[in-house]
Amino acid sequence: MTRPFISSLQPAVEHVLRSSHVQFASLFGQMLRDELAEIPQLISHAAPQNRSLHELYELRARYLDWELGTGYLGFFAKNAGTRYTFTRRMEAVLQMLAHALQEKQERGDALRILEIGCGAGLLCFELARSAKIIVGLDISHFVLDFANKVKEYIQCDNVFFQQGDAEHLAFADNAFDIVVCSEVLEHLIEPQQALTEMRRVLKNNGTLILTTPCALSLSDLCMNLVRLVRPSIESEKDVHFDKKTYLAVQREGKQHNTETFLRVHTRFHYKKLLTMIQNTGFDMQQAVGTVFAFPPHYQVFYRYCPAFLLPAVRAMENLLNRMYVFQRFGSVTTCFRLKPTEF
Repeated sequence: MTRPFISSLQPAVEHVLRSSHVQFASLFGQMLRDELAEIPQLISHAAPQNRSLHELYELRARYLDWELGTGYLGFFAKNAGTRYTFTRRMEAVLQMLAHALQEKQERGDALRILEIGCGAGLLCFELARSAKIIVGLDISHFVLDFANKVKEYIQCDNVFFQQGDAEHLAFADNAFDIVVCSEVLEHLIEPQQALTEMRRVLKNNGTLILTTPCALSLSDLCMNLVRLVRPSIESEKDVHFDKKTYLAVQREGKQHNTETFLRVHTRFHYKKLLTMIQNTGFDMQQAVGTVFAFPPHYQVFYRYCPAFLLPAVRAMENLLNRMYVFQRFGSVTTCFRLKPTEF
């Protein structure tokens, strides 16, 4: 199900990369330089408030997420293990979407879909064949510029992109039949507020497809043990200090507070996440764990994992899902299909 999705859009992505007059590997560096050049416009010459700096950093954080592949460009990585991690997550998303799409189409609904954190927009283009209107929302105008170029190349008229904040959605109540939010919630300052907004814009009989890291991670546990011996070792943390944006603001002579440059990166505990989901008006219909968090750090494991071992890894992951182990003890990300409580 996932391979046609990848192969059909790869020519468009490669065309847009070529039209940018930079190589794939160097495109992101140029975009980052362009983004940092925007700082005088994004922050007023008066002393910035913490919220303004948070918004600036969140913009850059979303961009970096896309660079690393969560905007689905990870599908085109040369490394088989890296491609695998994105393929597994997308398989779960597409399977849950297929269930939701069939349910809506049986009722004859003219589907309206919102993707929050759309990145390069590739999932939006895939869903365009099944819906009347697709809206892709992202906080970074850089990734939206890229998505619009792909849209122009493939001439997809029912997909629309706009810049926006997941915590304050600029849409009317009950506006969408399906909302997709993949690998965004863990980066938000107020994730419960974002879920409340998703419930507001979703129809009472709608479906939310949500993916986010949750439960315990063997990679995290392993790194915590290593830090008992070497406390300074770096890995994924609950928060990250954004040095580049901090220095860029410092060069502009702005007043700043170090705490405003901490990036949120939450790995939710499964039960706490379910409580937050329920408190914002959703019931869980299905949960699927994807990608085992191999120690000492899963990104390193998959980067160097030989391609011939990946089918065995997939079989193990399928078994862990059937045994409900993933949902309790950890996966790199978990995919949820949620329904409004009233429905």
